[in-house]
Amino acid sequence: MSSSSPFGPTFRKIREARGLSLKEVAADIVSPQFLSQFERSQKGVTIETFSRLLLSMGVDWDTFLSHYPGLTIQNFSSRGKQRALATLFALARNQCQ
Repeated sequence: MSSSSPFGPTFRKIREARGLSLKEVAADIVSPQFLSQFERSQKGVTIETFSRLLLSMGVDWDTFLSHYPGLTIQNFSSRGKQRALATLFALARNQCQ
């Protein structure tokens, strides 16, 4: 993702629906202030950071993308999908150790 992201407001909607604070989700990934800016589409994050933030909320890519009708992880290019999934799996493995 680049300097701003259309995913921020959706991320916020999911975070609030789960009753999670900015601080809880930001954890040691980004600052709560940065996360707030991302949610307001004022800042962008890398796909790796975004994947980590999703994991912090307990949300997978398909659950997140289900908020966009017709969009699933399968819609990403093979390379983008592989990168996103590899990041998610690596982070999940690290959290289990």
